[in-house]
Amino acid sequence: MRKVLVYLILLVAVSAKAQDPVFSMFYMNKLYLNPAYAGMNRDLQLSAISRFQWTGVPSVTRTSFAAVDIACPKNRLGFALNFFDDVAGEGILRTTYGGFTLATHLPARFGRNFPNRAMRGRKYIISFGLKYQAGNKTIDWSKLVTSDQLDAVAGRIYPGAINGLRATSGIIHDMSAGFVFRGELNRKGSFFSAGLGMSHLNRPIESILGTQARIPIRYTAHLYTNFRISKKFRNTIPIFLTLGGMHNAQQTLQSTTFGASFTMGANILVGVWFRNERFALLNRNTDAVLLNLIYSTKNLSIGYSYDITTSTLGLTKSNGTHEIGISYRFANTYLCKKGKRVTRSDKACFLIEPKYMKNSEVVNFLP
Repeated sequence: MRKVLVYLILLVAVSAKAQDPVFSMFYMNKLYLNPAYAGMNRDLQLSAISRFQWTGVPSVTRTSFAAVDIACPKNRLGFALNFFDDVAGEGILRTTYGGFTLATHLPARFGRNFPNRAMRGRKYIISFGLKYQAGNKTIDWSKLVTSDQLDAVAGRIYPGAINGLRATSGIIHDMSAGFVFRGELNRKGSFFSAGLGMSHLNRPIESILGTQARIPIRYTAHLYTNFRISKKFRNTIPIFLTLGGMHNAQQTLQSTTFGASFTMGANILVGVWFRNERFALLNRNTDAVLLNLIYSTKNLSIGYSYDITTSTLGLTKSNGTHEIGISYRFANTYLCKKGKRVTRSDKACFLIEPKYMKNSEVVNFLP
């Protein structure tokens, strides 16, 4: 009976307009949030994250995202490769993509005639990103049992109508774009970022059953302020308080995540966030409370996030959602580098001086 129910769910999923999964630990997969983040931290970085949603519910959904990105500061460019894999219904339905991202980062300063005097001379960076990815969707019909395969008396399984259905879609070509604006708030290291990501701009067809339903465009708007609350940069460890959130909209599906994170010393970042169905503060539509933790060493970082389900589904039935992420950064490894000499252009893609970032490994994850 359960597999019959799964079949009905999947039948709707593969013939209707799809909705994208949303990750909770955006620190470790900013390229999924917005392609304009490619190469933003300059150094070569490898990262991967997996999301296990509602582990207490049969047919757990697992979504994974992996990426490698690097920058060429001299030419103000960022590059990234990414891999996406989503498995639903005990491995019955699978979606896989591989892609490439190109971004440009344009640093500048507010001019002397800028209306706000306090902002004159402050540094800002405008980033644009464009991503192309290709992939497909597959379904394993052999794992499904429908009523036409069962004998009413003997219970035997016969070949059913589903055996003649297609098992894979064609190649799906997908385009995404985004921009991010980052600017200094003061000379002490505080800064803010605002951006908009747009996925499936070409609205590709992602169908196994041969329908013409297209993937709706997903819009992701995000705004974060990173306040440096420790003393001025010298040899001290910078401490940051981040406040902000993001809003996702894809056809009728909407979700808003807002909250705060805090860097503790040089190696730990903790965060508490709330996810709502609509753009609103805490109310009866709150879907989950998100708890994030990242621990970083010199190069290696490990993150964990737990979603406490607060919707009508309940935590006792869902067991919540888990995310596990890992990242490895090769310090001072980037493109277009001239020997050991660090030029001004090498530092241009940072709002915080790289020499200060050495005192905190988790600063690299601030949005």
